[in-house]
Amino acid sequence: MDWLFVGRVTPNKCHHDLIKAVAAYRRGFGVPARLHLVGAPAAGSYQRALHQLVEALDLEGVVRFTGSVAPGVLAAHYRSADVFVCLSEHEGFCVPLVEAMRHRVPVVAFAAAAVPETVGAAALLLRSKAPLTVAAAVERLRSRPDLLEALVAGGLCRASEFDVARSTARFAEVLGQALGAA
Repeated sequence: MDWLFVGRVTPNKCHHDLIKAVAAYRRGFGVPARLHLVGAPAAGSYQRALHQLVEALDLEGVVRFTGSVAPGVLAAHYRSADVFVCLSEHEGFCVPLVEAMRHRVPVVAFAAAAVPETVGAAALLLRSKAPLTVAAAVERLRSRPDLLEALVAGGLCRASEFDVARSTARFAEVLGQALGAA
């Protein structure tokens, strides 16, 4: 089971919670999961602390930090992922969520900041980031193909709402309304 998260390596993105959750998943469900963390490190001390956490939880070879990657490599990460897990505490419009949905990757996410508005009903939204809660949500997807298929279909639909043509038309509409009201 390949977990993916894409985003800068900074404390507010909560990579530490992802690492704890994948450890809980492996121990609690016995599934040989791996965690791929794609994104440039922005805080050296946080990066070091994450590596220490990986070592302390005996997850060397399980958690992979890729750093920044080229667009083709990023697309390959999405294609090989079984689930996109986002436990960030602060997100505006989170583009990686939409990218995951567009790549047919089901999303499990902590319901913080703008994440619920970004994914709509196309993700499993969590009120808690407790490692076992996250692990249970991922296992629910793995063990329920009907749920996984529904989230993938919902994700494709939700991602299409953000395509360039629709966004451009909506922007023009709102701008026209604003200018008409002036």
